[in-house]
Amino acid sequence: MTSSIEQGSASVEELLALLRDLRTSTASIAEELSAVNQSAPTAAQLEVARQVVTAPAANDATRVAALPLELAVATLRAMAEAGRLDILRGVAETGGKTVAKEAKRELQRLRSRGVDVGEVARSGAPLVKPPPPVPEPASYVSSLDGFGERAVWFARLLPGGIAVVQAIVSDTRGLVQVDVLSLGRRSYRAFAASLPSGGPVLCAEVTRDHARILIAEALAKTETLGLALPRGYTSATGILGSLPEKVASPARERFADAAATLEEGASVLEHPLFSSWIPDEDSLRQVATRVDEIAVSQLYIDEVQREQAVEEAVTKAAENYFTMEHRRLYAGRLFEQAFVLAANQLTDVAARAVAVARALESDASWSSIPFTRALFARPFAKSVAPHEPSSEAPSSLLVAP
Repeated sequence: MTSSIEQGSASVEELLALLRDLRTSTASIAEELSAVNQSAPTAAQLEVARQVVTAPAANDATRVAALPLELAVATLRAMAEAGRLDILRGVAETGGKTVAKEAKRELQRLRSRGVDVGEVARSGAPLVKPPPPVPEPASYVSSLDGFGERAVWFARLLPGGIAVVQAIVSDTRGLVQVDVLSLGRRSYRAFAASLPSGGPVLCAEVTRDHARILIAEALAKTETLGLALPRGYTSATGILGSLPEKVASPARERFADAAATLEEGASVLEHPLFSSWIPDEDSLRQVATRVDEIAVSQLYIDEVQREQAVEEAVTKAAENYFTMEHRRLYAGRLFEQAFVLAANQLTDVAARAVAVARALESDASWSSIPFTRALFARPFAKSVAPHEPSSEAPSSLLVAP
C-alpha cells in the first residue's frame, strides 16, 4: 500500500488501481482501508464500484451516485477515461449536489480537451416555477324550445382570452345563427354565471366535444336540406376545429341506466321547461278548425257530446302526427332535454323524459304512450289557455357579437 492509504485516505489513482486489480478481493481492500479509516467503503460498496469500473452498463448512473463520495469520485474518473459520457451526465443530472458537482467536473475536464460532452440538464426545481396550466373553459347548451331550437356556446382557450362560437341550432332547420365572440376569461365567467337556472329556460355545462357534436349535427341537417349556411359560420370553422373521434350522442349515453314508468311520461309536459312544447302550427290549425266546427255544429245536443267529439279529434290528430319521423324527432328532443334537466338536479323529470323517448323509438303503439295525446290535448283543454310562445326563447340569451 502507498503512504496515502497508511495516512487514512487513498487517492483517486490508488483506488482505481485497487478496483482494477481483480487478484485482490474487495473484502481485502475493505479490511485494509478500514484499518486506518473507520468510515472507509464496505466490501459491498467496493464490489459495486469494481463492477462499474470494469464493465459499465447503461443504468449505472444511479449506482454510482449512491456510492460514498470518495469511491464515487474514483468511479467517475474511470467513466471519464472510458468515455462513458452517458453515466457522467446521468450522475450530473440526477445525483446529489456533491456527487453531481464531481460528475460535472469530470465532464468539464473532458470538454477542455475538446471532447463534445453534450448538454447537461439542470437538476432540481427551477428557481421560478412556471404558472399552472389554465384549464379549458366550459361550454354550455340551453334547453330546447317547442320548435326544437336551442343555444350552444362552444368555448376554446386562446392566447389573451376565450373564443366563443355562439350558435342557434334547430333539429328541423339545422344551423340558424352563428356568431364568433372574443371574451376575456372574467367576462366569460360572468356570462356563464348569468345563464338561466329556472323557469322555462335552463342551461347546462357540457364538454367542448358535446357542444362540437351538436353544432356538427346541425350543420349536417342544413346541408341535407340544401339551406344556406349562416353568415358567421365560415369565421367559426377555425375555432371549432375537427370533430372528436367519438360522435355518439352524449345525452343518450348519459341515461343508459335511467328508469321511469311510461305512464309518468306525460307529466313531463307539466314542467316549465316544456311549456312551449306543442305540435307544429299546421297540425294544430287542423285540430283548431275541427274544434271550432264542433263548437257550432247542431249535430251535438249537449256539452258532453261536444267534449267527446273534441277528444276524438285530438286523438285522431295525435295518431296522424306521430309517424316514425315525428317519433324519432321527439325522442331526440326528449333525450337532449333530459340531459339539461339532470344537469340541474331534476333527475326525476329527466327519467320520465327518457322513458318517453325510449318508447317513441321502440315498436310500441303511439296510443300506449300517454305523452303523444297529451301533447295535442294540452292546447285545447278547458283548464289551459291557448299556448303563447315563451318570451325567453334561446335567442334572448345570446351575446351581441
